[in-house]
Amino acid sequence: IWQDIEHEHGGTVFSLKYAGRDDLFRHLNIWLEEKYRKMQGMYPVIALSFAQVRGVTYQETQKMICQILEDLYSAHRSGFIMVLCSV
Repeated sequence: IWQDIEHEHGGTVFSLKYAGRDDLFRHLNIWLEEKYRKMQGMYPVIALSFAQVRGVTYQETQKMICQILEDLYSAHRSGFIMVLCSV
């Protein structure tokens, strides 16, 4: 169930974008705890996965990871202070 929710919503269900979306959690046991209900939608979240990184060398792997970070930076500029990535 959880993977379906993350897939459907791009892996960002905890983000501010989904504040007030209790319909995403009502059927889950975590929603029974009031302290977790209060936390939902309070924190900025950026989904990050290295699952597609398949570099053959260290340098190639580093370059692929840096590209992911650069793409995230471009998509969420206001949430980043800086990204250090020298390739």
